Amino acid sequence: RQQFSLPVIAITGSNGKTIVKEWLYALLKNNFNICRSPKSYNSQIGVPLSVWSLNGEHTVGIFEAGISTTKEMQKLEKIIKPNIGVFTNLGDAHAEGFSGIKQKIAEKFSLFDNCDVIVVNGLSAKQIPAKYKKKKLIFIGTEKNASVKIKRTQVNGRITKIELIYNSKNYSLEIPFTDSASISNAITCFAVLLATGLEPEKFYSAFKELPSIALRLEIKTGINNCVLINDFYNSDLDS
Repeated sequence: RQQFSLPVIAITGSNGKTIVKEWLYALLKNNFNICRSPKSYNSQIGVPLSVWSLNGEHTVGIFEAGISTTKEMQKLEKIIKPNIGVFTNLGDAHAEGFSGIKQKIAEKFSLFDNCDVIVVNGLSAKQIPAKYKKKKLIFIGTEKNASVKIKRTQVNGRITKIELIYNSKNYSLEIPFTDSASISNAITCFAVLLATGLEPEKFYSAFKELPSIALRLEIKTGINNCVLINDFYNSDLDS
């Protein structure tokens, strides 16, 4: 990692890490040469394997980081050394490895110790550890103090229109999904574009073509007008 000075995005959270990573790749692949974690390589073994894939041709790195107990994230932070941090959401996965929600959040946020900017979804402002509020935060929510405020979501068939406000400017994008998890993950991706300094409007067409990720809320057309939802990968209740 020390051989490269490219921007590196690190993603953590209880759920949605892989989908956000793959959707960011789909959104950015035409503009950047991206090195990303394979599949769900986000563990103490998976992260080093992912970072070893970096080479001089890459212009952006996107890596997942997952933990199941304390003191693991500090090791992953040293391996990834991210510039941009992303927190997707908070759920019950691996809850047994922590003393409580506060400790779980603090451990996950240690991935962002040296980040220039942090994107936060799925938390209230009160839940964000105090020392990270001193950094540049792009905080997603419906609260008045949210950086990216969710104004409205409107479902039409299998398409969702999402209206957002950032810095008093209105944004509107469409995604080919209607479930709440996909809507949340798409908004997280939108906020990451803001964090990188890119103009989200240039990616509106790419949002309309976000792909299904294999084994994760994968929608398939079945026989007799059935719709199959394949979420086989995940086993925890929130997923």
